[in-house]
Amino acid sequence: MANGLIIVAAFFGFLAAVSGIIFGWSLDEGQRQEYQLLDYYHQLRLQFGAGTVAALFFAGAAGVWHQILGRKQQTILEVTIGPGGELLERATLTGLRIELEDAAAEQVREAEDYFNAGERDYAANRYQDAATNYQKSVEVIPTMSCYLNLGNSWLNISDFAGAGAAYSSGLRIARSKNGQGLEAAFLGNIGNVYLEQGKLAEALGAHQASLTIKQEIENTLGEAGSLNNIGLVYFHQGKLAEALESHRASLKINRGIGNRMGEANSLGNIGIVYRNQGKLAEAVESHQAALEIDREIGHRLGEAQDLGNIGLVYRNQGKLVEALESHQESLGIMREIGNRLGEARSLGNIGNVYFQQGKLEEALDSHQAALEIDREIGNPLGEAQDLGNIGNVYLNQGKLAEALASHRASLTIKREIGNPLGEANSLGSIGNVYFEQGKLEEALGHYQQARDVFKDIGAAIQLKSAEENIALVQAQIEAAQ
Repeated sequence: MANGLIIVAAFFGFLAAVSGIIFGWSLDEGQRQEYQLLDYYHQLRLQFGAGTVAALFFAGAAGVWHQILGRKQQTILEVTIGPGGELLERATLTGLRIELEDAAAEQVREAEDYFNAGERDYAANRYQDAATNYQKSVEVIPTMSCYLNLGNSWLNISDFAGAGAAYSSGLRIARSKNGQGLEAAFLGNIGNVYLEQGKLAEALGAHQASLTIKQEIENTLGEAGSLNNIGLVYFHQGKLAEALESHRASLKINRGIGNRMGEANSLGNIGIVYRNQGKLAEAVESHQAALEIDREIGHRLGEAQDLGNIGLVYRNQGKLVEALESHQESLGIMREIGNRLGEARSLGNIGNVYFQQGKLEEALDSHQAALEIDREIGNPLGEAQDLGNIGNVYLNQGKLAEALASHRASLTIKREIGNPLGEANSLGSIGNVYFEQGKLEEALGHYQQARDVFKDIGAAIQLKSAEENIALVQAQIEAAQ
């Protein structure tokens, strides 16, 4: 290509020389008539002038291009002497870098494409598909951003092992790059995995480590989030006073920075603590304050969750009609926004109200509808909870064999996904079935297994209930002897 440009430049150089001569002519009328050919070229002097400019441009371009090609040839390749005296061409570091730049650009585009596909799937609640695309992205280029979202996708479908692995991979990169902000985010999300698994001590440690970093780098919004998560761990440990203190601290920060969504979330969690303390009036007040904010800012998911929480308080108050209305309103919003996970949870809550009303067939229908959704979206933890609820309905219908099968299926899933808190709950439920069957030794064994797990993970409220069941069965065994 360079040789071609040189030839073109030579041609235009010739034109430039001719045009330069013609530009210098000055012909009178007589000379124009006598030398008509020269007069013709004189009339074309402007065109030849343009030729001068073009000639200079092409000549310059040819020279520059020739230099570039020559330099590139020299830097990409070099000549060495072979063992037989032959000349060998070998690649240079510069050549390698040029190739790597091209390859890196292609990899970046590929990684971005997979990431964007994952984002679309995640927004549509297609968490399994999202995880697949995020995984492909990190296989091309392992990035902290992708590991974070990959872990979130796995967590949403209760794949705790996958979520933990993704977060841990991202955490290693963050620490190697001294990325404290992302390090804190990964630690917090690892804490969330532990919480979902019922590993409460590990969850608390991870969230406290995350909080420390956020305070050091003055990430106030993140600090509020960590305090919220610490409050959730305390709640599951049965430390309600400490949970309330953490949620109030989170609420104070969110109000101070004007984070309305965070404020509503903190109020909702405070309401949950009040409900479990038996302070039902305060709980309703807190949930309604959260509901007012979520409606004001147009946070539909938060609104649905607030309505669900209000329904739970009404249920505890024995206001079953009001509870049913709240859960049905929550269900309507979940369906409207296409949140299948929330839809399943609302159906479960509705089933529990029907159960308390003694409408066992309606309860069974609701729990089975929730089970169908959770299986469809690949939510094993939700599936296990649905099976447990179905087992409770069967137990009250006197269908003890079906109840036992449902609770055992629930237990199997919880063990598979590594959810010790749920596992212990299922063990207790199986103990209840054996108790109704009059199989006191089997009931006692399951209550004791549940007690041991609750004790290991620090679930104080559930531990107390398990110990009460053990004492009851032991008393009946002793009375029968």
